[in-house]
Amino acid sequence: MAASASYRRSVLRDAVASGEPVVRPVTVDEPGLTQPSTAAGWFFGDSLLVVPVLRAGSAACAPACRPATGSSLFTGRRHEGTDLPDPPPGVQPSTATATQVELDAPLDREVVLYRADDPDAQRLRSALRAAGLLR
Repeated sequence: MAASASYRRSVLRDAVASGEPVVRPVTVDEPGLTQPSTAAGWFFGDSLLVVPVLRAGSAACAPACRPATGSSLFTGRRHEGTDLPDPPPGVQPSTATATQVELDAPLDREVVLYRADDPDAQRLRSALRAAGLLR
């Protein structure tokens, strides 16, 4: 998708510089979240949480994550969550309860969330809008 090319290039540049994978499980970025429900999604770069629909015929999904205020990339709808403080250096994060939000998941649109204050994701959303890919 040409509209996401700038974001994808940025993610690849960051991965080369940091050594972190481009696509990673939620628990890599959110080590305090240990519920099985976090296994359903993954981060694409630092900005996007992708949540696949895993059941045939399902029209909704319930990702577990902790964006303080997350927004749907394709609809712009905001979802409130809880923000967990980062542990002090050298201290293992405690198990935390993720916020689980029920989201529509029609077959013609991926479920992708971003933190509302993330400028990279906001630029991606603007590029998608300019390309006519948002409703």
